[in-house]
Amino acid sequence: MNFEILGNTEHLKKAGNILIIQSKEATARIWIYSDSIIRINVSKAFDDTDRSFAVIQQPARDFEFTESDEEITIAIKAIQLQISKNPLRFNFYNAEGKPLGGDDDRFGINWQGDRVINYRKLYPDEKIIGLGEKTGNLNK
Repeated sequence: MNFEILGNTEHLKKAGNILIIQSKEATARIWIYSDSIIRINVSKAFDDTDRSFAVIQQPARDFEFTESDEEITIAIKAIQLQISKNPLRFNFYNAEGKPLGGDDDRFGINWQGDRVINYRKLYPDEKIIGLGEKTGNLNK
């Protein structure tokens, strides 16, 4: 089975209200929907349409970001998204800087054959509830 991890940022551009980050493996698109909603979509191939069964509203507005050699930061009223460039990883913080969630530093987003896997950091008081399973414990 082919195993491919999302690697380093190669190119960054802003197109209207979308931030587009290109790596060798895939493209990430980032939208702001409100003062508390940021959407990230990572794919090997985008078509001209933007479809989401989870998000039905339209992006709310244009936004600003800051960039350094190591990271890209998008700060809105309620949350902050820090994007590590090398390798490309996404980490969320609340307005006070407390971590909310983020990609695992080693594996982040990767592809195992045709499957897309996102390895996340798990904090000691955090639980992952899996509702796709037919039987067994929901606390994964």
